[in-house]
Amino acid sequence: MCGLQLAVPAASELLAASTRVYEAERGRQAVIARMRSDQAAAFEAAGAAAWWSTAPARPPVPAAAAPAAPVAGAAPVATTAAPVAAPAGGGAPGAPPTVAAGPPAPRRSGVQVLLLALGVVLLSVAAIVFLFVAYLVASLEVRSIIIASASVLVLALAWFLRARRLPGTAEGVASVAVVLLLLDVYTVRANDVFGTGSLRVSTYWGAALLVVAGLLAASRLVSGVRVPGFAAAGITPVALFLLAAGLVSESDVPTGVWLGFLAAATAGLAALFVRPRVERTVVLIESGAAGALAFLTAIWALPDITWSATWAFGAVAVVWLLAVAALRLPTARLHPAWSQVAAVIAGASAALAPTLGVAGELEAADAVWIAPAAATAVACVLAAFTLRRGIHADARNAFLPAAAVAVLASVPGIQLGVTAIAGLLFKRFLVWAVPGDANVSTTSFDSEPGVVLTPIVMAIGAAIALSFLRRLRTLMALPLGFALFTVVAASGIASTISVAVLILLALATGALAVAATPVSRRLRGSIPTLAAAGMTAAAMTWAIAHASTDIWWWAVTAVLLLSVAGRVLAARVWSAASAGVFGILHLVVTTTVFAITMATLPGWADAAHHPFPAPWDSPWMCAGTACALVLGGLAFAPRLARGDRAALVAPPFAAALIAATALVVVPTPTLAWVPAMVLAIAAGLWLRPSVPVEPRVAFGAATPLALGLGTAGLAHQFAGAPVVALGLAGAALVGAGLAHVVRRLGAATTAAWSAAVGFVAVVALGVGVGVGPVYAAEPWLVLLVLTPVPVILAGVSGDPIGGDSPLRHLSWLSLALAVATVWTWLAGDAVTDVEAYSLPLAAALAIAGALITWRRTAAASTAAGRTTLFASAAAVAVLPSVASSAGSELRTLVLVSIGAVVVIAGQFLPERSRGVPIRLLAVVAGWTAVTGAALVRGTAVAAGEPSALIPEFWPFIGFATGVFGAIAWAWTGSRPAMLAEWMLAASLVLGTVPTVVAIAYDDQPTLRAAVLLPALAAVHIANASLSRRPFAGAVLGWSSLGALVAWSVLVLVLGTVDPFDVTTIPLAAALIGAGALRMRRSPALGSWPALGPGLAVLLIPWLVADWTDSELWRIVTLGIVSVAAVVAGAVWRLEAPLLLGAAVLLVHALNSSGRGSRGCTRPSGGGSGSRSPVRCSSRSRQRTNGNSASPGASCARSQPCADAGASRIAGRRVLR
Repeated sequence: MCGLQLAVPAASELLAASTRVYEAERGRQAVIARMRSDQAAAFEAAGAAAWWSTAPARPPVPAAAAPAAPVAGAAPVATTAAPVAAPAGGGAPGAPPTVAAGPPAPRRSGVQVLLLALGVVLLSVAAIVFLFVAYLVASLEVRSIIIASASVLVLALAWFLRARRLPGTAEGVASVAVVLLLLDVYTVRANDVFGTGSLRVSTYWGAALLVVAGLLAASRLVSGVRVPGFAAAGITPVALFLLAAGLVSESDVPTGVWLGFLAAATAGLAALFVRPRVERTVVLIESGAAGALAFLTAIWALPDITWSATWAFGAVAVVWLLAVAALRLPTARLHPAWSQVAAVIAGASAALAPTLGVAGELEAADAVWIAPAAATAVACVLAAFTLRRGIHADARNAFLPAAAVAVLASVPGIQLGVTAIAGLLFKRFLVWAVPGDANVSTTSFDSEPGVVLTPIVMAIGAAIALSFLRRLRTLMALPLGFALFTVVAASGIASTISVAVLILLALATGALAVAATPVSRRLRGSIPTLAAAGMTAAAMTWAIAHASTDIWWWAVTAVLLLSVAGRVLAARVWSAASAGVFGILHLVVTTTVFAITMATLPGWADAAHHPFPAPWDSPWMCAGTACALVLGGLAFAPRLARGDRAALVAPPFAAALIAATALVVVPTPTLAWVPAMVLAIAAGLWLRPSVPVEPRVAFGAATPLALGLGTAGLAHQFAGAPVVALGLAGAALVGAGLAHVVRRLGAATTAAWSAAVGFVAVVALGVGVGVGPVYAAEPWLVLLVLTPVPVILAGVSGDPIGGDSPLRHLSWLSLALAVATVWTWLAGDAVTDVEAYSLPLAAALAIAGALITWRRTAAASTAAGRTTLFASAAAVAVLPSVASSAGSELRTLVLVSIGAVVVIAGQFLPERSRGVPIRLLAVVAGWTAVTGAALVRGTAVAAGEPSALIPEFWPFIGFATGVFGAIAWAWTGSRPAMLAEWMLAASLVLGTVPTVVAIAYDDQPTLRAAVLLPALAAVHIANASLSRRPFAGAVLGWSSLGALVAWSVLVLVLGTVDPFDVTTIPLAAALIGAGALRMRRSPALGSWPALGPGLAVLLIPWLVADWTDSELWRIVTLGIVSVAAVVAGAVWRLEAPLLLGAAVLLVHALNSSGRGSRGCTRPSGGGSGSRSPVRCSSRSRQRTNGNSASPGASCARSQPCADAGASRIAGRRVLR
């Protein structure tokens, strides 16, 4: 078959090898068959479950037979054996056996589920249909019997199906039975079978559902079908609810609902004795919800019984306590959350039972404290149960809501206490109006016991409960807080205000004393509680003391002593880390109370019929002077700690400064300056090197302020209000001088002093200039006094001109103030000349620049600062006068004359000196004066200002000066070199403005346009033709062209020049002439950028006018110019004139021919001129085709002239 010859000696070896392969394959197939047989047997034994089996050991592979000896004389044959794949893991000891996966677990088919659901639904529908059909054909009893029998039969059918191993079908059929049973219950009641219609709805349904639940539960136990059990579990609590609700009168719906929920909750208690199942979970969920609803509805239950809330919540508490106990049974095995919820509701119910009963049955005056006492007692009992090891967690969970109820029950009593305290504090607003023996209580006599007993009960209860919970030491602040609140509330119901203050002082003193004992440190939270109570009592004492003159003096003194005692005992009360802070706070309170006391002292003395003499009857006088004296005394207390010094100094310092300011703002008749002067002296005592930096800096800032306030007060008292600003300015000047003395106290103190002096100077400036003559009769005098202040302050840090300190820039304010002084003085004298205001400022700037140039060496070739100063001086000197030259021929003459002289003289000045470009500044300033004045005056004359000169007179002088200045600048090689071009361009453009204004005002517009625009065009062409600066260059070229374009467009828009060709021809001539010159210099430049714009400006307006407003001379001229453009383009090989000329000529010829066809008698420019392009084209083609057989023939008639532009002669471009 395959062509292999077997008649060879090696055939025997091939036969032996084939035999071995056959035997090995037979052994392999036998192993596979045995493995299949073992796996099938194991699968049947496991009942079609998933399983794993160990593969049997691989049988040994039979050894290959030794090859037969070769036949003698046979030639050896080279053979290659095919490799045999070794089994996985073969030869490795302990290799895992081969595992075969069993058949997958059987799953219910989706078709089966669908059929099952469909069958259940159809059965239910059939049952319902049968029910309603039975209404038509049977009696009531027969209907009920039929439905009951059907229900029983369906349950039996479900049992049968379960026994036949069809559990899914059985569960579905059982659900139909449940529906039938419920329908039977409904039909019996609806048809009044056996007289059931006379029963109450709730009673019937409760009993019936209870019977159905029992029947379904029995079916669950007998048949094992689960659906009846689920239904029984869900129905049982509902049945108990309805049955219990039916026991109560129908008029008492809340009680019935509450009792029903309570009965339903008992089902859960019974369910806890059953082992865990789904049915039990359903019962527990419904019963738990019913118990919670019973708790919520208990408040409305038993309305006709006394202490109804106690009985209702007591019953709920009993049920939930039984639930807590049942949840600890071995059969419960529920999540701990069930026990937690049960304990919480039980504790809340147990606490609410007596609390709400007391609140509803007793008088309000008694209930206000008995209710929280009852709740507290329940909470204490529950706290005591936490000591039992087995029920510790449940008791703790029940204690928390009970404690919350107790706290809520105490709110009315606490509110009474707060009201009493508020009434006591209200007396503070009746300043000096309450006698010391007046009654202060604002509560009724019946409620007064509750004010005190409520916090006492809460304190005792909190202490007992925390003791049981073993948290008294850590939470001692809670009972302690209630106890301290009792004392504070007791002051609110005291018999007199004196007694109330004594109670509060006793509380503050006692709290401080107890907090200082070692015991309070061991009780966590007690010290903050005692501190809060003591400080509150002290603050209330201080506030209430102002209501009565009898107790104010000793009560405020006691508060001051308590504050000092708090500072002394701070180390014993607070920890080491907090003692310093609280000690400082006590000192702050002490000095603050002292300052307020000094301010209150005159009012108390007046109310006590011992008034102080004027001016000491002013609170500001007493407080300011006393606090300033205290500051002076503290200056000699060097041993004070840093924090204590700040606490003692800050409040008096602020009080003294505020009082001194108030006395100056609203001055009293006499001695209003005393507190400020005393403060200045006291502050000066702190300015010593031995004083720490912080207070020294603070008082360094305060001394100039106080000095300014005192000086203002002195000026007001002895010289009147109009010199107050002058007094402030004098104080600022004195303070600036003293800054050089204060400099030895350090940089920080000097900076604070200087800042304060600056503030006083700003206030003086605002009062003197802003307020006006009320406080400054001569504002310029105030400015004059303030002028040296900035430069003196700048001198504190070194040379104010040549130094390196940044503060040297402050001296610029002196320059501003000096100028403002002069301006204010001039304004006061009604001076209106602008030079009177500008020249002093310019002189000041020049002097400042000169001083800087003299005192400072320039760091670069051009110093920006001094150059700016000189430039600003020049600008200030020139620009205001220039702006005012419109209405004065004399001012214009002076400016032009001086400016021209300066421009000429500036050419002989050095280029720069000490970093200042003198020549540049002089030339620019002179040119600005000449050009600006000429521009302003010329424009005014052009606009109608009366003058004997034409508008162009002054601009011509300005232009001539600019030309001279530009030439001189360029030829002398001055820098920057571009200034010459810009000066010339600006002179040209600005010089034409008055003429344009005259054209706009229709003052000989055509003549002026005919002179102005060609002149600009000539300048532009000259710029293109020349190569020497300043006449050459882009600046003048673009400026002249821009002016020409702008003025031409403006004249066209205004319409004052007729004909318009006066505006377009100069512009076109400028563009064409300059373009031709550029093409001459640059052979590579094309004709379009060089000549195109000019030709367009020349031809297009004429062409438009040819269609709109045709005139004979314009028609002829357009034709001639167009022909000339075409001829020139053809002769010089220029594309732009050739194409533009040809296009315009074509349109013009068409328009002319059309006009002729309409009977126009005017000659056309397209007749004779049309032959020129033809000839041009013929000659061009003849030159191109030099070997033509017909030289006289004209090919231009059949081919346009543009064809000639496409030919090239000897490699040269024809058109460009």
